[in-house]
Amino acid sequence: MNPALFPRLVAVETTSFCSARCVFCPNDSLKRGKRHMSDELFESIIEQCREFPLPAIEPFIQGDPFSDPKILPRLEMIHRRLPNTKLRLYTNGYNLTPERTDAISELGIDHLYISLNTTDPERYKAVMGLKLERTLEHLRYLSDPVRRRRVAREITVRMVRMTDTTLEEQNRFLALCKELGVRSF
Repeated sequence: MNPALFPRLVAVETTSFCSARCVFCPNDSLKRGKRHMSDELFESIIEQCREFPLPAIEPFIQGDPFSDPKILPRLEMIHRRLPNTKLRLYTNGYNLTPERTDAISELGIDHLYISLNTTDPERYKAVMGLKLERTLEHLRYLSDPVRRRRVAREITVRMVRMTDTTLEEQNRFLALCKELGVRSF
C-alpha cells in the first residue's frame, strides 16, 4: 500500500457548537445550522479510516469537541478502532471539566491543544466571550503533574496574537505555560 495515496490527517467535526465566541473565529458567521454529527455518520467515517494507514485524526474543525455531548464515547471509539493512529484534540478548555479530564486520561491522546489566548480576565471575556477563571481551573487540574502525562502525551496551550496584543500580555501567557508545565504556542 502506497502511503502517498492516502490522507495523512482526517479532521472530523463531530459538532458545530462551541462555548466560545472568539472574535477571530468564523464559526458564528458561517451560514449553516448548529448541530451534532449523527452516530451513524461518525461510525462510518471511523470505519472508512480503518481501510488505510492513517497517521493522525482530529475530531475538530470549527466546533469545540467538548460541546459534543457524545465526545467521550467517540474518543473511546477512535482509540479502540484506530489504535495506530495519533489522536490530536483541540479545545478552548472551557468545557474540559475535571470529570472529563479524568475520563480522557486513558484514551491515548497524543496531543491536546488548548486555546487560551490571554491571561487577562477582561480581555479573555472580550476575545472569547467566556470567564477566564473557569478555564484556568480546568487547566490547572489537567496540568497537575500527577495526571498531566495520563491526559495526553503532549499538551500545548495556544495564544492567538492579535494586533493589539502587548509584549507584557504575551510574557504573562508564557509564564503561565511554564508554571503549568505545558508547551506554549
